[in-house]
Amino acid sequence: MVLMKCNLIFIFFKIIYQMEKIPYEILQEIFYFIPSSTKKLLNKNLFKSHYFVIITQTEINKRYHNYMRHLLYNNCYLHIQINLDIHYLKLLKLKKWRYKNNTYPNYLIFMKSFALYNNSQKTYQLLKDYLHPSKKNKYKRIRTKNIRWTN
Repeated sequence: MVLMKCNLIFIFFKIIYQMEKIPYEILQEIFYFIPSSTKKLLNKNLFKSHYFVIITQTEINKRYHNYMRHLLYNNCYLHIQINLDIHYLKLLKLKKWRYKNNTYPNYLIFMKSFALYNNSQKTYQLLKDYLHPSKKNKYKRIRTKNIRWTN
């Protein structure tokens, strides 16, 4: 079993070595035929440009909210920053957001508290910078519902 894994690793490195020997002009021609979903994994500039295009085409629905919670949970700062640049006003308009018996004034405040709860410090600071409170007591409007069974 170990010998088989070593052979597979050897074959993989052999293929990588052969790809590095291809001339640059041929690599440029191949690059145009690669789909954009693959190109965004090559470097940061390509990621920003292709991810920006993908995110602008997405609509805000339940699946998008699950994706944003996943990004906050994993502290994906770059992804959240691009998402906020594109959808900031739309996310700010989502009023009375409810999550786990809590009611938040809007979706961005929910994201901020979710980031704090999951110890995502970079994203918490980013969201804090986006939310400049206009009122002194703006964050005191977070209400908790305590629904208990009584006989």
